[in-house]
Amino acid sequence: MSVTAKQLKRRVKGGKARARQIILISIMSVLCLLWLIPLVYMLSAAFTSDKVLTQTTDFKFFPPEWTFESFKQVFVGTFSESNPILRWFLNSLLVSSVTTVLVVILSAMAAYGYSRMKFRGRKIAFTFLMFTMMIPGVINMIPSYQIISTFGLKDTYFALILPSLGGVGNIFLIRQFLRGVPPEYDEAAKIDGAGDLQIFFRILLPQLVPVLVVVGLFTFIGSWNDLLWPQLVMTDTSMLTLTAGLGKMGFDRSNYPATSVAAAVVSIVPVFILYICAQKFLLQGISMSSGVKG
Repeated sequence: MSVTAKQLKRRVKGGKARARQIILISIMSVLCLLWLIPLVYMLSAAFTSDKVLTQTTDFKFFPPEWTFESFKQVFVGTFSESNPILRWFLNSLLVSSVTTVLVVILSAMAAYGYSRMKFRGRKIAFTFLMFTMMIPGVINMIPSYQIISTFGLKDTYFALILPSLGGVGNIFLIRQFLRGVPPEYDEAAKIDGAGDLQIFFRILLPQLVPVLVVVGLFTFIGSWNDLLWPQLVMTDTSMLTLTAGLGKMGFDRSNYPATSVAAAVVSIVPVFILYICAQKFLLQGISMSSGVKG
C-alpha cells in the first residue's frame, strides 16, 4: 500500500516530536542526576563517623561502615553541648509554624479586601503595594532591625515573626486566584444576609485551600531556611533557629564533619515531609493560580 504525502508528513512530524521529547527527557535526567549527587553524598556522610570521615582522604559515595553515631552526637554528646540542635530545631518549628499561620490568614484577608471589597483608592493602594515588590528584601533589613531594636524585641520570637508578615507576593497570588472565583457566590450570600466576614470564611475560604497551601508551604520553607535575619536579631545562642545555628557552628565543622552533615540532614527532614504531604495541593494551586485572569 502506497503512503500518501499527507501520511508521510504526519509521520515525519511525529518523529520530530518524539525526538524532541527524548532530548528533553535526557536533559532533565542529566540535571536531576547533577542535583542528586550532592544529596546522596550528604546522606552518605551523615551515616559515617567523624573519625572515619576525618581520616579518609579519598572521595567515596558510600561509607565503609554505616553508623548512627553522628545522629547521636547531634542530640546527645560533646557536639550538642556547644550546639543545642534540639533547641534550635524547636525554635525553627515554632517560628515557622506561627509565621505560616499568620501569613496565610493576613494575606487571604488582604487579598479578599483588594479583590472583592469596593472602597475609594483601592486600585491606587494595590498598585502602590505592587511597587513595593521591586524593593529588595535586603534593603529592608536595616530599618527592620532599627524598629525591632527600638521596641526591645531582640532575642525574642517576635523579632523573627513580625517582619515576615508583610509578604506582598502572597497577597497578589491569592488575589489573582480570587479573581477566578465567580462573584455570583458573593451576591447570592449577600442576598441571604451574609456579611463580609461570613462570605470570606464560609464561602470563599474553602475554595482557596489549594492556593493557601501553596502560600503556606512557601512561607514555611522561607522562614525555616532564613539564615541572615535570625543571626542579626539574636545574640542569645539558645534563641537561634536551626539554619542560623548551623551557620554559626564555626570550627565545629572541622572537628565534627560527619555530625555537622547529620545536623544538616535533620534540618531538611521537616521541609521534605511537609512537601510530600502538600504535594497534591501544591501542584493544584500552582496550575489553578497560573490560569486565572490578570
